[in-house]
Amino acid sequence: MKPIPGENAALLQLREIEGEQSQLNIVSKRFKVRKITVCDALGDPLPGNPKAVFKPYENKFIKIE
Repeated sequence: MKPIPGENAALLQLREIEGEQSQLNIVSKRFKVRKITVCDALGDPLPGNPKAVFKPYENKFIKIE
C-alpha cells in the first residue's frame, strides 16, 4: 500500500490467494471509500474501467479514494 501524493487516495497491490474467484469489498469504520479503480503499477486507470473481481491467484493494483 502506498499513498498517492496530492490525492486523498492510496494504491494497493492485491493478490487472490485462496484459488477462487472473488470480488473486492472494502469496509472501514475510520474512512469512507468513495471510489475503487483498477490501475496499472503506476496508479493510472486501466482502459475499459474493469471491475475489482479477481480470478484465482490473480494480482491487481487498486486505487482507493
